[in-house]
Amino acid sequence: MKDLNKILKAGLLWSAIQVLFRRIFDFIVKLVLLNVLFPEDFGLVTMTVVFTSIIQVIADLGMKNALIQRKKAQLFDLHFQSVFWFGLVWASLIFTLVYFFGNPLISNFFEEPRTVKILPVLTIPIIIEAITLVHRVKILRVLNFKKMALIQTSSVVIAGLISITMALNSFGVWSLVFYISLPY
Repeated sequence: MKDLNKILKAGLLWSAIQVLFRRIFDFIVKLVLLNVLFPEDFGLVTMTVVFTSIIQVIADLGMKNALIQRKKAQLFDLHFQSVFWFGLVWASLIFTLVYFFGNPLISNFFEEPRTVKILPVLTIPIIIEAITLVHRVKILRVLNFKKMALIQTSSVVIAGLISITMALNSFGVWSLVFYISLPY
């Protein structure tokens, strides 16, 4: 019991450090992007993020939580394989529906043709999350919060630095799209 308490305390510490670092770094990146990009770029991305946020909720289906909460004795490789393939097919289906049907609807709704190019890019994380779901669950099941925090923190730093570099090299709205589209 002492070991579990020690692991949980360390996990809480690593999770808190990761969230705090992510918030601070995210704030800094967005401040830099605010000084380089136009307000219209942020508005354009915000229009599409409203819909991609809803889509991400639909794509989740609670598979991650189901695998985490299942008892070890009742969890087999078949469960992980089933969740992986079902999630990948489901995410691909959602991406295809968004690309062919949702994209024109959203573009017409906002009367903004530039969203047609941005929405598919912001929907790609759904597929990436489906691919990485099983690996993330396995890390969380063994309570390895340190490893998860290091992975997520490094991805935030890399994405932020690339996004700032893109913005400084005149990529405009795409630097913001890149930063927002990376799942972490």
